[in-house]
Amino acid sequence: MKLSLLCSLIFIVSCGQSSPKGELRFFEKKFEQVSPLINAGNPRSAPDPLLDKTIYNDEYPLEIILYGDKTFYYNLPKLGEGRGNWVYEKGQMILKANHLIERLNFEFEMEYEIAPLDIEGKKLEIRFTDRFGTKTYELAKRNINE
Repeated sequence: MKLSLLCSLIFIVSCGQSSPKGELRFFEKKFEQVSPLINAGNPRSAPDPLLDKTIYNDEYPLEIILYGDKTFYYNLPKLGEGRGNWVYEKGQMILKANHLIERLNFEFEMEYEIAPLDIEGKKLEIRFTDRFGTKTYELAKRNINE
């Protein structure tokens, strides 16, 4: 009896305490805001991250070049390079590609989400899941005038 009364008292007291709550913020980016990231025309046979409009992160590391025909080129120094397709959906860009690690004869599907970090859409983040879990990195921009 005393134990159940004590448990009830602890429950009531703990429910009454207020704790600070985190605030999640989601920003939808209009397509006009992402268009400066896209290289006009069809992709080159040999993309050049130093000349083409490129979004990248040195920490992970990765480089992505988006093209107007809804394709993209990626370079992941630890995995290699390749090409895929992108769509603009619900205020973010979804990038998908199949990547083959030849030395292991292992193919997997890659999916990235590129979304704004701020209401102006100037800062971008990339989200994806790898074998270690969900990753989020801020992206830098090269050769992009906004």
